[in-house]
Amino acid sequence: MSDTAVPWMLARRSVVQYGGGGGGGGGGDDSDEDSDEWSDGKEDEGTAEYEACCFDLFGWDDEKVELEEIMRKAARPAPDAIPKFFSIQHSDGYWEFSEILGTLLSVDVSTVQKKIESAGVKSLGSSVYIKAMRLFATALVVVYLGHYFPQQFPVLPGLHYDIRVDATWRESVRKALGWFHATEKTVPSLCTRLELGRSYENFAEMALRV
Repeated sequence: MSDTAVPWMLARRSVVQYGGGGGGGGGGDDSDEDSDEWSDGKEDEGTAEYEACCFDLFGWDDEKVELEEIMRKAARPAPDAIPKFFSIQHSDGYWEFSEILGTLLSVDVSTVQKKIESAGVKSLGSSVYIKAMRLFATALVVVYLGHYFPQQFPVLPGLHYDIRVDATWRESVRKALGWFHATEKTVPSLCTRLELGRSYENFAEMALRV
């Protein structure tokens, strides 16, 4: 992982856990309990005070969490990174997890892959596994581009195509999202069935912490 890469597991957890409702109403419990529950990292607008803490399933200390969070925010990508994403795009439109992709996203892709695998995707067969990994990788790229380069990549909610995408990349993005939605239909509701988020878009936002 590059010096500026930040492990995606250092996510923000709100007082109300993702998945909601269940017990433990929030008081001052500071216990470092291991949890597979995910937060979408967003503030609860109906709450007067919002508390958030950095947490990590691998036990990194708080000082490192804070330092790498600062580094991540300072290292915003430059537009010249855009062509690099499309240079590793498959001709069918999708992206696959690789060391190069991890460097471009500033994410430890091996950690992301392990999280997906730990949800049991391999038990669904090799064909579904391959599709799932490509779906998740493609979602990460599209969400990343839409977040950091919104003028060039104004992707609509649900990862739907927006005609306002920069003309230079329009066909590549159209192909990526066309592949994404066609493939998603062959493994319906896979992301939610694996309990990896409300959607691929939600998963990518948590993985990238954007």
